[in-house]
Amino acid sequence: MNKAIKVRVLLDHKNDVFRDIDLAKTSSFESFHKEVLNAFNFPNNQMASFYLSNDEWDKGEEIPLTDMNEGEDKFIKTMEEVSLSDKLFKKGQKMVYVYDFLLMWCFFIEVIDVFETDTT
Repeated sequence: MNKAIKVRVLLDHKNDVFRDIDLAKTSSFESFHKEVLNAFNFPNNQMASFYLSNDEWDKGEEIPLTDMNEGEDKFIKTMEEVSLSDKLFKKGQKMVYVYDFLLMWCFFIEVIDVFETDTT
């Protein structure tokens, strides 16, 4: 048996639009990024970041699509390098996902279930 998570992704828009997505806990955040874009029919041609969040939806630790800190000492792990199991452990955890930093599409993400699955 493998662990999986179900997340609810809510688009911050005048109409409430959400999708529930099942993901293997071993998936990378880059795979998660692609699943969100696919679920909302967005093209995969813009920068994006996930942010760990709290109950007030404040942005915390960033997980960017690419590391933009050229020449700085601080190294940030990118979506490709971080597994969901590294950051998402339990029901109720929240994240903010921002796609296209010019248009600022914001998505609110909450883990709604952690479960066992036979699929990989």
